[in-house]
Amino acid sequence: MESSATIEKVAPALVRTQAEIGRIETTAENPHFKARYIDLAGLREIVRPILAKNELALVQTFGETNGESVCVITTLLHASGEWLRTSLSLPYGRGSGPQVVGSAITYARRYSLCAILGLAADRDDDGNTAQSSVERKAPPLPVTAKPLKDIPNNSY
Repeated sequence: MESSATIEKVAPALVRTQAEIGRIETTAENPHFKARYIDLAGLREIVRPILAKNELALVQTFGETNGESVCVITTLLHASGEWLRTSLSLPYGRGSGPQVVGSAITYARRYSLCAILGLAADRDDDGNTAQSSVERKAPPLPVTAKPLKDIPNNSY
């Protein structure tokens, strides 16, 4: 995360914002993963007036990509000029075209918005979905070890 030189005003504004937002109720469902979440539009509808009340605004732009992923840059601005910024790069997934890229952008925007505000806006499955996906796709890496005598001694 990056920030302006000082965060004396943006930090307390963020604390007030988090206290006021409270729990986010999920409103949408992903039947493929049997998961509930709130969509980006619904999330922004909840947080925008609370951000404004605390002199905060959210800006989400795009960074450079390698042609296989999108990069969303999320900046939380305070009326004082102070700011907090984070970025998230996500792969497109299968396929190509504007719909695939747009879906990745929306997903990255929602997750980045939640992250910068410290919100949980979907069901926490303790990483089970991600782990099972990794286990299905990637074979285990071979374990190789060098004898200690073959490892250079870089003691200082």
